Amino acid sequence: MEGSGIMATVPNVEILTESSYRVYHQNLYAEVLSQHVIQGCHWLDIGAGSRIHGGWLTKQESLASRPARLVGCDLLHNHLNENHFLTDRVACQADGLPFADRTFDIVSANMVLEHLTAPSFVFKEARRVLKPGGRFIFMTPHKGHPIIWLASVLLHATTRSWLARFEGRDPKHIFPTRYRANTPRRVIALAAEAGFEAERLVLFASHPFAKGWLGKVETMAGRLLGWRSNMLGVLRSI
Repeated sequence: MEGSGIMATVPNVEILTESSYRVYHQNLYAEVLSQHVIQGCHWLDIGAGSRIHGGWLTKQESLASRPARLVGCDLLHNHLNENHFLTDRVACQADGLPFADRTFDIVSANMVLEHLTAPSFVFKEARRVLKPGGRFIFMTPHKGHPIIWLASVLLHATTRSWLARFEGRDPKHIFPTRYRANTPRRVIALAAEAGFEAERLVLFASHPFAKGWLGKVETMAGRLLGWRSNMLGVLRSI
């Protein structure tokens, strides 16, 4: 399990300080997207579902107005139909993207990596469809967080999906989790294998991660022990 000591052993990993402890992961994801999604670009959102992100500081309308083309791919077409920000919708597997080489400037994946069965194929496909210098931007849980690590070890993927319902999430948006690309070491290895440079990896504690009394305990323990529940990545195609 990778914890707060990761900075000393894995290069290019940024750990947000305690003063930034209450960052909400969807706001940070939207902020980083805003830095890279430029006017006239071509953007592919993997696992697009019904929205671009769940934050409120950066408006989805603002991001969606910039690209010349915003393509969403997901396993279920009916989810994509709910996402009115997309210009194109494609139901497909992320490990076999139906797009030509060097089609996109940006590939994004919001809370998707934790569900991948074979992440190496997905990373390679993201690299294939990106233009040279393009970015693969993702947000995902960090397996180094003790609660996530324990869940990944002790609970079957379908059981974890069932438990997610207690967080008040819509069952139709809950998929099995596998956590096979959810530590900095693993991401760096996958990136190198696929032909990416890890431009930025950020570990941070999103607020809220858990709800109710469990959330209060997790927040207090996290501050004391340096737990980080989420990982944001920006990989550059080389």
